[in-house]
Amino acid sequence: MTLTPSDILEIQSAIDGYEKKFPLRPSPSVAEALAWRQGKREARDPGSSGIDTESSRQQCNRIVGTRAKIRLRVWYIRKHRPGLPLWVKGALLLCWWGMVAVLTTTCFLFGAFVGGFKWVP
Repeated sequence: MTLTPSDILEIQSAIDGYEKKFPLRPSPSVAEALAWRQGKREARDPGSSGIDTESSRQQCNRIVGTRAKIRLRVWYIRKHRPGLPLWVKGALLLCWWGMVAVLTTTCFLFGAFVGGFKWVP
């Protein structure tokens, strides 16, 4: 059987697409890549069970795995860390904004007081 250039191009694009979709898995055979392109999960041999432990395992990017671990850790700390009651947090927030308002007013009045007494020689 002779392969035409369009057949070779289709095979190569199927392999490239598979490698882009699953970058950490080993390169597929021609039959696996074409079967994947057609929408089948795996190209199974009649004599095998169809389960390949190396390629069927879900492998993810290191960044994605690290991000998931960090998010899980933050969720666990937020849920299980004893914290202040909500009303105490609200009172502290109110005090903080009150201090900001008093400081702003004081700076404004001090500036108006000092600016009012201009020294004119």
